[in-house]
Amino acid sequence: MARMSDKKMDETQEFSSPEIEKPDSLEITQSSKTLKSETSDEADPSLEDTQKLPTVKQPAKSKDKGQNKWRYVLGILLALIIFIALGALGGMQSGIQTREDQELLSKAVEAVAQFELGKNDLASGNCEIARQRFEYVIQLNSSFPNAAQRLADSMLCVGIENVAVSEATQVPTATADGRSASDIFSEASSYFAASKWDNMLPLLDTLRNVDANYEAVEVDGMYYTALRNRGVNRILSLGELEGGIFDLNQAEKIGPLDAEAYNYRQWAILYIVGQSFWDVDWGQAVQYFGQIAAVAPNLHGGNFFTAQDRLREAQSEFAKELVTSAIFIAGAKGWCEAKQIMNEANSYAPHSPEVQVTAEWIIEKCELNPNEEADLN
Repeated sequence: MARMSDKKMDETQEFSSPEIEKPDSLEITQSSKTLKSETSDEADPSLEDTQKLPTVKQPAKSKDKGQNKWRYVLGILLALIIFIALGALGGMQSGIQTREDQELLSKAVEAVAQFELGKNDLASGNCEIARQRFEYVIQLNSSFPNAAQRLADSMLCVGIENVAVSEATQVPTATADGRSASDIFSEASSYFAASKWDNMLPLLDTLRNVDANYEAVEVDGMYYTALRNRGVNRILSLGELEGGIFDLNQAEKIGPLDAEAYNYRQWAILYIVGQSFWDVDWGQAVQYFGQIAAVAPNLHGGNFFTAQDRLREAQSEFAKELVTSAIFIAGAKGWCEAKQIMNEANSYAPHSPEVQVTAEWIIEKCELNPNEEADLN
């Protein structure tokens, strides 16, 4: 038993005694460090190639933003300059158009005034002066109504008679007066206080003949007031438009007209110009009397045919002309153009029942044939 125990112990000892070779951790750690060191010391070709590649510079974002900002500002400035230039050009063109309109109106006024004077000259037997006036009217407006016929009449008159200076251009001379300047001035002053301009003005002419320097400033003021007030009264109350224009023109030679007198004179001129187109060009008559009727509907030319009455009749006659034109265009199958003309005619004077039927037929044709144009050949 003892032997067996000893034997077992020996086996146990024999079993547990052999030494197991453990890996040397220190050596492994050291070799690992050595491997890492060697690995790090060796140059990695791929890494070296990467390091040798040229570096790409990143774009300077702040610089680009600054450039874009300046481009934006310059664009705005350029647009602003163009806008200002276009506005200046538009203003210049508008100014040119305004001046041209004023020149046309001035020529029209001058033509009317000379035509009226020419008629007076012709009626008075001043044929040569009348001829010159009518020639001048035609120079201003070659299509001035009746100017060519009046010129022919004046030329015929010149062949029959040879007259002197036009009565209309002669300056009236005051008759001799034996009274003193102070007496004449006193009487003129009494008429001035009573607003009797027709009585006062001849006395002032006489005073100037007797003593041109007597109370010169005050006499000028009396002249101005009398001519201004008489001119306005002639235009607004008496319908003596040409005479009123003449008085106001004379007053303006002494001093500037006030706004009211200036406007009255312009209305009288427009009335006379519109009257010159009567029965000749209804469209022009509508244009001129339309302006007057809006501000002075009761203005007339001595026959109490007011601007409002003339406008109404001119519109009616012009509408008839437009209807005739529309029917002609419709006959050439210009349906939509004819429709527009019909609408314009209706805006001036309402269609009669008969014309309304025609207008509706043209409207229907226009809707069915919107692209058809008039064949006027």
